[in-house]
This record gives sequence, C-alpha cells and structure tokens, in this order.
Amino acid sequence: MSSQHLIELSDLTRTDPSSSQTILDRVNVNVDSGERIGVVGPSGSGKTTLMRAIAILDPYHSGSLRYEGKLIERDEVPNYRRQVIYLAQQPAFADGTVAENIQLPFQLGIASSDFDRSVVETWLSQLGKPASLLSQQVDSLSGGEKQLVSFIRAIALSPQVLLLDEPTAALDAETNSQLEQLIVDWHQSDESRALLWSSHDLA
Repeated sequence: MSSQHLIELSDLTRTDPSSSQTILDRVNVNVDSGERIGVVGPSGSGKTTLMRAIAILDPYHSGSLRYEGKLIERDEVPNYRRQVIYLAQQPAFADGTVAENIQLPFQLGIASSDFDRSVVETWLSQLGKPASLLSQQVDSLSGGEKQLVSFIRAIALSPQVLLLDEPTAALDAETNSQLEQLIVDWHQSDESRALLWSSHDLA
C-alpha cells in the first residue's frame, strides 16, 4: 500500500465556541483506500463532530486535514465534498419528489457522471423498496426511508469516501441488514473506496 494516506488528520482540535469545551482534542486519524473504519462511542462523545470536520462542514481550530497528501484549498472544497460525502442522521432534502432530490446534484453539475434511474431502481429493490418510491414527495417519507434515500443519493455520485453517521438508526432489523449489505457491495466494488461508520452501538 502507498505510504500516502487517502485522508490524514493531524492533531485536529475543535472547541465549542459557546462553552469553550474541547470536543476534538488533537485527533490523529489516517484513512486508506479499501478501509472500513468504525467510530464507536456514547452519545455526546464527538463522533458527529469528527465526521463533520472530515467533511469540512464545521471548522476546526488547529491541526490539519490532507486529502491524497495535499491540504485542501478553499476553492477545492466543493470537489472534495463530492469525493468525501457525509451522511447525517437526519438528512436534508429540497421540496419535491425522491427522484428530483436524487437527480439534483446531477443538475447542479456536481456529479462526474450521468444520472442512471435504472441503477437507482436496482438499489431500491435491494433495500426492499419499490421503484414507485421515486415518485413520492420527500416530505411523505418515514425517517428510515429518508436515510435510505440519502444513502442512494450519495452513492449515485460515486464518491471515494463515505462518512456514515448512525446510518441505520431509524431502520428495522430487516432493512438494516439490507442496507448493510448494500454498503458492503458499494465498498467492495472499487478497491480505492473507504468508509467511516459511526455508532453508539458496538455490535
């Protein structure tokens, strides 16, 4: 394996601006191609803060973050976020249908490929959901369905790294297993891919 890490966090520190409490204290993490990393800890231990820092969604106050050996300049952040995608516990959507929300990044020119509805329908089938779900309004979805749609929207962009923040928290046991298998399939389909999965549940 190359000595150059895919993502490298060096002494990353973040302090809560309202309380001055240190949330991340000189965190050092290396993520390499092909890795699956579990981030486990109780609620409030900083898992989400770490994930959002890696996605450059929240500022960190000291330390450094490198992607493929390079510090990320401000104008490179949008492309970095297409390659390193953070999936929140409570996904955000625009008004409209499921299909419109999955297609939105493609319409904005964020994606490096074309939208393929047939592939999306295959993923939905693997998750036990009908293709007709694409025609539903997103505000009619359950919490678990929103998590599934958020995941599909992310992998449709062919990212290199997924940052999964409690991605199965709102799912029943069967759908949980189906999503876990789809995540494994996504990861194993390209040896350059990596993922970080946060949970308060060690199992």
